[in-house]
Amino acid sequence: MSCGAMKKSGADLRKAIMVAKGMTSSEGLRGIEYQLLNALAVRNVNKFMDVVMRLYSAYGSKRNEDGLLIPTGFVQMLNDKQKFTEYGYAFVMGLVGSYEPKKEEA
Repeated sequence: MSCGAMKKSGADLRKAIMVAKGMTSSEGLRGIEYQLLNALAVRNVNKFMDVVMRLYSAYGSKRNEDGLLIPTGFVQMLNDKQKFTEYGYAFVMGLVGSYEPKKEEA
């Protein structure tokens, strides 16, 4: 798994949460984002995983047609602090909604 895949997983979860809550703005995700960022800042894998697991159980495969599954990158993060930091921040970037340039059609 790569950082790009983790970022996409965060973006997919963001979309699922916004659809489930009927949100048009990501303002309602701010608390979740801060919890994840705080866990990353202090390198608290358990807190980060707790928040992620709760999100996927609430908005993942049981709650929508897309069938979001927990990415395998989270398993890789459990025993590797470097991957925890890299993948964690990539996931949060996707969840926050980072800028994606539009692809020009040829």
